[in-house]
Amino acid sequence: MKTEDTHSMFLETLKDRGHQITVATAESNDLRLIAFGAPLYDNIILLCPEWEEGGSVKVDDVMGLVEGGANLMVFGDVRMGGATRRVAARAGADFDKEGTQVVDHFSWAEGLGGAAPHTVVRVGPAGVLRNAWVLGPAAAAGELPPVLYRGLGHAVDAQNILAQVALAGGPTTYSAALDAEIESYPENAGRDTALVSAVQARNNARVSVAGSATLCSNRYQLAPGAGNAAFCAALSAWALGERGVLRARGVMHHRADGSAPELLLKEKERADLPPSLFADPEITRNSLVYRVNDDVAYSFAVEVYNGEKWEPFNTDDLQIEFVMLDPYIRKTMTNDGQGGYSTTLKTPDVYGVFKFHVLYRRPGLSVINFDTQVSVRPFKHDEYERFIPAAFPYYAGAFSTMAGFFVFSLFFLYSK
Repeated sequence: MKTEDTHSMFLETLKDRGHQITVATAESNDLRLIAFGAPLYDNIILLCPEWEEGGSVKVDDVMGLVEGGANLMVFGDVRMGGATRRVAARAGADFDKEGTQVVDHFSWAEGLGGAAPHTVVRVGPAGVLRNAWVLGPAAAAGELPPVLYRGLGHAVDAQNILAQVALAGGPTTYSAALDAEIESYPENAGRDTALVSAVQARNNARVSVAGSATLCSNRYQLAPGAGNAAFCAALSAWALGERGVLRARGVMHHRADGSAPELLLKEKERADLPPSLFADPEITRNSLVYRVNDDVAYSFAVEVYNGEKWEPFNTDDLQIEFVMLDPYIRKTMTNDGQGGYSTTLKTPDVYGVFKFHVLYRRPGLSVINFDTQVSVRPFKHDEYERFIPAAFPYYAGAFSTMAGFFVFSLFFLYSK
């Protein structure tokens, strides 16, 4: 049967959420993902486990879209083609060897495994990622019905900060070849058996990897007591950028007293220099400048997309750094409860080119990462205090020298 028939319920939920869907075979010679250097699609769903690079679409084309910001959902299966494996591997998912399959002799579903018993694994709430941004509030609360899974397991590097396991096997789950004796420890066993992974790239593109093409099929979604429909809807909402997307706007900075920073370096006519295509060296046009030890206020707003509209995003762990090569200042922003964040900091007693650096990375949320460049200058000659207490000994020494010289001159001139 065709994919649009076996997965019609899943595709229909995507249409109901506003997606325009184009169904094509991976081996098609007419399929194009990129035209004239521009992507033709915002999201890709690979429901072709046995895909081999035989048509017009290559692995580099798919990953090129991801590098350009497109989202990707990959569905493998027990029989998996080399192209699908390579796409998953480049996303950080290392599938088990060909011929193996996920098995669980204690937690399995009847009537769906065909000739191979115990291969339809029933994954309870303990194996579901409890992150409301990725899988919704029901999964975060542990209220998602058991998810049925038949397919291949994979592994994700524990040091990979961009990936998290959305669905994992139970304590009695393992990967093995059904037609061979197990002579050594299984490649993946227990909670280490990753079934579905969620990856967010550094450019905020999202990739989900599953080793089962039947995970979101009509048959599994309609199985009695199965939570596949809710799981696939929640996973696709995150993977296709409908949930957990952050944006920052309204970035402002000024002195704490409300005055604007100086515009120290302005555009000037340089009649003494020949016309050039290159900027003048060591000159930053329209550079905003603060003075050392200035009190500076910095503020911006953060919003999160809920699938329909942007709404304020509130948290108490968003920080800002004032950086010149290394952070000189790190402070936690104050949240006003309406998505607004602000703080006041004192510029260090070091002059140079600094950046206000904001980096907010949390699992399930898109990364906020932006900089605002400013310069910090020393005091001008007329901005120092006329007399400072630390210089009093030098003042006294200078005046005592003058007084002593005056007395000596009188004594030298008028004494006999």
